Formats: sequence, structure tokens, C-alpha cells
Amino acid sequence: MPSGFPEAFHTRDNKQLQKSNTFRNSGQSMNLVHQGLEGKEARDALEACTLVSHSFSAISRKYLLSAVVISESVPSQSGKRPRRSYSAKALHRRLKALSALIESKSDFKHLIRKIHVKLGTQAILFRGASGLYLVLGALASHAKNLETLWISGNKMLPIPISWPDSRRSISQPLNNLLRSVKFRQLRIANLSHLPTDLFMTCPSVQNLHLVSTGFWQAENVSPQSIFRSASVCTVVKELELQLCTNHFSENLSQLNIDLSGLQRLRAQIEGHRDVVGARDLIEKAQLSLKSLELMLLAPNPVVTHVQPLANSIDISRLQKLVDLQLNIDIEIAGAMPSMEDIFGLLTHTSCPSQLQSIEVNLNATVAVHGVYFCFWNCDPAWTDLDPAKLRKKHPLLQSVSVKFYLRVNFEPYDPEPLSESILKWIRCQLINVILPGGPTFQSVLPAGLNVVVVIC
Repeated sequence: MPSGFPEAFHTRDNKQLQKSNTFRNSGQSMNLVHQGLEGKEARDALEACTLVSHSFSAISRKYLLSAVVISESVPSQSGKRPRRSYSAKALHRRLKALSALIESKSDFKHLIRKIHVKLGTQAILFRGASGLYLVLGALASHAKNLETLWISGNKMLPIPISWPDSRRSISQPLNNLLRSVKFRQLRIANLSHLPTDLFMTCPSVQNLHLVSTGFWQAENVSPQSIFRSASVCTVVKELELQLCTNHFSENLSQLNIDLSGLQRLRAQIEGHRDVVGARDLIEKAQLSLKSLELMLLAPNPVVTHVQPLANSIDISRLQKLVDLQLNIDIEIAGAMPSMEDIFGLLTHTSCPSQLQSIEVNLNATVAVHGVYFCFWNCDPAWTDLDPAKLRKKHPLLQSVSVKFYLRVNFEPYDPEPLSESILKWIRCQLINVILPGGPTFQSVLPAGLNVVVVIC
């Protein structure tokens, strides 16, 4: 339901809501509050707050009502994760009320910018009886300011929920919504069997975010229709892929997506095939890509010993790339694993690059007794983060940021959390492996280098 929507909408029927509005508009509620206040100052304060509320209501409404979340789960009043779902009848009743509101004379339909459909374990919303088709139809006809569509399945399911095929009653309203509204952002998570012709219906999408998503050959798509759609390709400027990098790359030729204008790519690499997939995507955007973010796991023998990143991706060939970010999840068993194959991406280049900033975010988990041994092996690959060394390959480089987020697993008998002095000591060790024999944590770091350690 709309974020920021009055609580009465969630808990009362229309008659109760109408009665509540009449009561409030009559001013009786204000009189009751006044009776409970002691002293003139308290009453004056309430009147001032009321005036402020009225003056900001028009401004705040467009933010409070800009996002609509349609979920099968009953929202928790305590802020905790919802544990139960609506009954089919209750869900249909609520969605019918929402569609009526969108179709009414209220300006609500003009305020909506984002729709998020959250499926439960049974995917009730994809069934015709849920009433979602009513909302989708109302949005397609009236909510012309929509910018973002987000559809997410339940990530806890062992097998992802399938995208509704043409036999499902929800399929036509969903496709009609994609065709009718010029969405700028599309996010799909934890769904399988997306038809490969899906993006032919929404060429306006510029920002595409896919999480654990699978594709399926579109039904009844002829070569002629694919040829005709080539003139209206979806030109994506921002692309984010999690747990589906290789699958997306393998199906790209059928997806009617043009990456020649891609400016920002965020891709998760879980194995050798993802390395190849990421490489192919980067090559298609090598003339336009400005920002590249890779999510990696170290150590990962499938990646590091079969197809090192540096042998696949040459960042110096990306003519407009100015920002590079590496997000690395680390499993520490004893000492820090070798970073040679990952950091080699920064130094194994064929020509000077246009890079201006490099950000390395490391997320590590370690037992409390292993905190002091994270960098004892002095892996020489860390010296690749020395700004002076990096500027030989990237002459325009201005900043190198290294952030180490350390999650410590404490045992019940462990002492109090790590002190500030230990935090500084860990930072000192990290600096020393980047700049061997260089400054301590009390010294000023070289220009352009920032090192941060956070204990989670």
C-alpha cells in the first residue's frame, strides 16, 4: 500500500473512514486534545504545530505518497518482519480499494513515482483472484508520472517464482502497464522464466536492475518481429546484475537491449562464467562506460585459478572510465587470502587509463582471536594500492579509498568489544601492507590515499 498512507486506510472500511473524516473536520478532535492540555503554553504549542502541518502538507504529500508497495504480507505494527499473509479475500478487497483511489478525482495518481510488487511464498498476487490486475489497469490508464517498477519474488524459496506466462490472467495487464507507462527504472528480483521479449515492451527503461533472475525463450516470437523491434531497442544507461551476470550476458542478443550507451555497470562475479559474462558486457560498453563496480568473493578458486580478472578485463581499454569500485567479500581462515588475482586488475593494463578514483571495500568475517593475524602474511599484492604505484598506470588518478569492514564473531566468554586502540592497530597493519615501511597510523598518509577500518 502507499507508503505514508493514513493508518485508517489500512484498518477501516470506507464507512469508518468517512465517519473519521467527518469527526476530524468538525474540529471536535482538536477540542478534545485541548481539554487534555494544561496551561496556555501547551495549547499555543499545539496550535503552532497545526499551522506548520497545514503549511507543509502540500509539499510533504508528494514525497509521502510517491511510493506504493503492494505486498501479500500484513505489515507489522512493531516494525519487525511480517510473519503472516492476507487472506485472498482481504487482499482482493484492499487492491480493489487502491484501484478505485487511483481512478478517483484525487491527485494521488499524479503523485505516484514508484510501484513495488512484493510476492509471497505462494505468489498470490500473480493469481487473477488477488485483484492486482485491477491496480495494474488503473495505473496504466491514470498514473502517467510513474518512473520505477519493482517486482520481487521471495528470495527464501529454493526455486524462484516464474514470471507469469501468457496463460495467466495477470500477464496481459502487466504487459499493458509496461507498454503504457514510460518507466525509467525497472527492477526484477528472484524471478525465473522472464520472456526474452520482455524489454521490447518498455524501450524507455534506462536503469535496469536484475537480481537472481532467469530468462526463457519468448513464446511465439518470429524472426520478423525481432527484426522490427531492433529499431526501438532499450538503450540502458545503468545496469546492475546480482547472481545472474552470466545468464544475462548469454541471453543479451535476444533481449533487445543496447549497451553501447551504458554509463554505469554494477556486476556480481561468483564464478568463472561470470568473469566471462562481465568481460563481454564491458566490451560492449567500452566506449561509453564511466563507472564500473564489481562485487567479488575472495578466495574463490573457481575465479582466481581458472580465469583471473586481469587476464579477462583490461580497464585501460575503457576510454571514458573514471570511477572503479571493487566490493570484496572475504572469508578469513587464519590469515587474509591472497589478493593477487583481484588487485592485478588495477596494474595489468595495456595503456594509460582515464581512471580518477579507485574505491576498494572489503567485507570480512573473523573470529575474535583471529583479529590480530589478518595481515601477518604480508601479501605483496596489497602494494598495488599504493597511489604512487597506481599513478604509473593511471596518470589521472586523484583518490584511492580502502575501507575494511571487519565483522568479528564473539564467543559468549569473550571480553568486551574491541577497544579503540585495537581498531587503530588494525588500521596501522593495513597501511603497512599497502605501504611497507611507510607511515604509521599516527602519520599523514600520502596524498590521495584514505584508509578506514570499521568493526561491525
